[in-house]
Amino acid sequence: MTNHICPHCNCLLELQLNCPACGGNMIDCGPLQNALGPYAPYEENSIINGEYGCVHLMQCPDCQLQLQMTIPT
Repeated sequence: MTNHICPHCNCLLELQLNCPACGGNMIDCGPLQNALGPYAPYEENSIINGEYGCVHLMQCPDCQLQLQMTIPT
């Protein structure tokens, strides 16, 4: 079994994305599992558990647009 890590969760890379609505710099609000509650990493959900990668919540501080961005691991 190969362990995959998210380079953004482990501070190896900074996640940068421009807002598609207004062009501002979006803020990485962390992995989706943090927003869903303390037991989210243990629940049966392939998106949260990383079958496709680590899903990060992104928010624009200017227009408040929120996006989910999947980071391949």
